[in-house]
Amino acid sequence: MNSIGRTSSSNHSDGDNDGETDVALVAQEDEAPAPRASPRVAQALGVYRNMAACHARAARRAGPDESDALAAALMLPCYQRDFCVLALALTSAEARELRHALDAFRASAG
Repeated sequence: MNSIGRTSSSNHSDGDNDGETDVALVAQEDEAPAPRASPRVAQALGVYRNMAACHARAARRAGPDESDALAAALMLPCYQRDFCVLALALTSAEARELRHALDAFRASAG
């Protein structure tokens, strides 16, 4: 079962995170373990997986309870922003690693 989750994402300082974005990535139960990636690449890939899950849930709007689709649609811009922030902070080696990981993810999903 895929699940998307997020505890908080803010640019305000509450004393604990010094203004850094705090993204909680929910473990994906149905995914095979991936090769160990650098921490920032792993975090960016996790955010990308959450974006893909949001797209999938928003596409499955049919049914009596559309709250999951609405929540996914509302979360998507937050995940997109987090992904962009992470991607911009990557070194060239990490960016290359992320591109390869995203290519592998897309190939497995499609």
